Amino acid sequence: MQIINVEKEDLEKLVSKFKMIIKIRFALALLLMTIVINNSYGQKSSIDIQLKMDYSRPVSYEVGGITVSGAKYSDANAIILFSGIKVGDKLNLPGDKKIKNAIYNLWKQKLFSDVSVRIGEIRGKVVFLNIEVIERPRMSRFQFKGISKSDADNLRESLQLIRGTIVNDNLISNTNNKIKAYYKDKGYYNIKVNIIEQPEPNVKNSVILIIEIDKGQKVKIEKIWIVGAEKISTYKIQKAMKGTRENSLINIFSSSKFTNYKFKEDKAAVIALYNKNGYRDAKILSDSIYESKENRLTVKLNIFEGHQYYFGKITFVGNTKYSSRLLSNFLDIDEGEVFNKEKFEKRLRMDPNGGDISSLYMDDGYLTFTPIPVETGIRNDTIDMEIRIYEGMQFRIGKIIIKGNTKTNENVIRREIRTKPGMLFSREDIIRTQRELSQLGYFNPEAFGINPIQHPETGTVDIEYGVEEKPSDQIELSGGYGAGTIIGTVGLRFTNFSLRKFFDFSEWKPVPSGDGQQVSFRVQSNGKYFQAYSFSFTEPWLGGRKPNSLTVGFSYQRYLTPVGINAAKGAGTLGISSVTVGLGKRLEWPDDYFQLFQAITLQEYSLNNYSGLGAFDYNTGTSRNFSYQITLARNSINQPLYPTWGSEFRISLRLTPPYSLMDGKDKNYDDLPPELKYKYVEYYKWKVVVNWFTELAPKLVLRIGAGIGYLGYYNSEIGTPPFERFFMGGSGLTGVSYDGREVIALRGYNDNSLSPTEGASAAAKYTMEIRYPITLSQMTTIYALTFFEAGKTWVGESYQINPSVLYRSTGIGLRIFLPAFGMLGLDYGWRLDNVPGWPQMDQGQFHFSIGMNLGEL
Repeated sequence: MQIINVEKEDLEKLVSKFKMIIKIRFALALLLMTIVINNSYGQKSSIDIQLKMDYSRPVSYEVGGITVSGAKYSDANAIILFSGIKVGDKLNLPGDKKIKNAIYNLWKQKLFSDVSVRIGEIRGKVVFLNIEVIERPRMSRFQFKGISKSDADNLRESLQLIRGTIVNDNLISNTNNKIKAYYKDKGYYNIKVNIIEQPEPNVKNSVILIIEIDKGQKVKIEKIWIVGAEKISTYKIQKAMKGTRENSLINIFSSSKFTNYKFKEDKAAVIALYNKNGYRDAKILSDSIYESKENRLTVKLNIFEGHQYYFGKITFVGNTKYSSRLLSNFLDIDEGEVFNKEKFEKRLRMDPNGGDISSLYMDDGYLTFTPIPVETGIRNDTIDMEIRIYEGMQFRIGKIIIKGNTKTNENVIRREIRTKPGMLFSREDIIRTQRELSQLGYFNPEAFGINPIQHPETGTVDIEYGVEEKPSDQIELSGGYGAGTIIGTVGLRFTNFSLRKFFDFSEWKPVPSGDGQQVSFRVQSNGKYFQAYSFSFTEPWLGGRKPNSLTVGFSYQRYLTPVGINAAKGAGTLGISSVTVGLGKRLEWPDDYFQLFQAITLQEYSLNNYSGLGAFDYNTGTSRNFSYQITLARNSINQPLYPTWGSEFRISLRLTPPYSLMDGKDKNYDDLPPELKYKYVEYYKWKVVVNWFTELAPKLVLRIGAGIGYLGYYNSEIGTPPFERFFMGGSGLTGVSYDGREVIALRGYNDNSLSPTEGASAAAKYTMEIRYPITLSQMTTIYALTFFEAGKTWVGESYQINPSVLYRSTGIGLRIFLPAFGMLGLDYGWRLDNVPGWPQMDQGQFHFSIGMNLGEL
């Protein structure tokens, strides 16, 4: 037995430590008990308290506080705000409507997948609420599967899915619907869309949307079934349905896919067709679309035609300015004529070409003129009409206000405006002003704005013209390619130049502009064999008061043949120097669409061992061509780049002095060498060119053109000169006239293949084009076309010309206008006739051209 000796002090220390340990353990036990009790009480407050509430006897409580649980990414204060409950509100619990509304309000935010409002604690008559939410995930990114890149790019722009967007049922549904609508517009109706939410591994509470798309095959319209059509044929009805067509060989150039919005438009077009033919009660009783077989639809229309109606008596009431007889002549509708509401409205106030009753009044100052048609009686199938006229007062023009011209000087615009202060208001003058401003080429024709500001107290109206500047200067390219020959032009063309600001270097941005003058620098070439340099300047308003133009031009051309007529002397050359001064004048008779242009040109041809005129045995010498040209032109097209209506007419005569007839000496020109025979070139040259434009349907334009040229002589011993002759075929090199020739396009044939080697003395060409625009934006004009044209050249006397025997071609083309480069063209022509001497010519050819026109005719 071991005995331990313990001192008294040590024993007291041990007892003290033991008591401390007991106290700490007691405190920990007490704390643990408190936590357990509190948890038990909390559970009782949030659950048991609600269970013990008597739903048959609600008790009024005051909201003492609101807490939010489950919101990790949403703001708690915003959640409380959206709930609509606030501290201090009185609630009748259980069953208060404010609790139900709070849950509804939070659901409307589409941010949560679960929402509940619970009682956290009750202290007497004070209740503490807890809003519990489960947040929806947010989209981090999305991707498509099963579609092309172009479709994916288009859908991204359409869907507008933004990173961080809450992914909810509404987002999924909208995305699904937009995708299906996109493909339905393309003719796909059996579309399957599966949207998968894949958790984003790197971002909490975020998902990746995997959008799987199976668009299936295109659905086409197999049959359009018209029921009830007896008075108008089903052919005419289907023809009126431009956007809903059967899949058949007849409609090979029309789409047969089905789209809802086009179908709605076509149903309206069918009713308009009936109304136009007097069936004003016509309506579509029902329509249905069903799948007749796989990927094929049948469209059924059930039509009620009704009775056909006719115009009865049409009377006018309230007219004092013009007689009823004159108004009836303008209306141009006879009693007994088929009731056509479209024609009636057009003749009353909607004729774009004028000639309607509204134009009659509004062109004479009656700005507020209002015709009100009223049906006064229906006699069986006859409708009597009364047109009640409110003439109003005559307005005179007050101020002319111009807005939007950031580059063009205001005086350049004002001189083209036909509405002048003090004149009677005229709708025709406003339409003409729009046309004249469009012809300048400085403004976007789609953005013209006209705002008449009336002042009835003074009987005046201010006219506000709004314009939008567009780029008009060009890095000019013109020329063409065909049958292995290329001639191009590179130059600068400033169409709104200002000579007045030339020495003000602050106005060089990059050149002085705003006064409407035109300056052109051009260099033309096909390599070392042909070069041309030219400069021209045009002042359209010489003196600034009247539209009289002045044009000055200089040019030099050099043409090289690798081997001259005399091989021992090496290459042959032809040089052409030219100076032109011209004056133009706008005429007032027969109308002010006419212009007269006169010009004097001095040209000098220098030939040195040149073989290009071999048929004339003229290879070395100098010829001078001093000519006077007079041109009468009329231009009424509405805009230069894509005219939809109007016409162009031009007749010109170019002639030289009849030197041989003025020479008193009795010369035998047959015996003269060519360098003396053609020392002074003499001829006269007639040209007539006509172009006519009309709109067949909205933006679908028909152009018909014709051109005839004839080169004549004064002296039969000299004959037609070797210069100024016509060459036809191919793309036509616009503006290029090396060795004085005039090149005329005829697509589908090789260049110059429709003329003799030495050129022709007469030419005729006829063209028909149908054009449709792809875009008519401010920066770019693009349109497609199909064409049929015919032409031929002749050599000899005028009586030998037969314009009915022609070479024909057809084809398609595309035109692209870029402000910096001008008009670019690509055509594919298919010739319809064989050409003697060209057995290897391709049946079809591509032609690339740069410039507005193809050839001169």
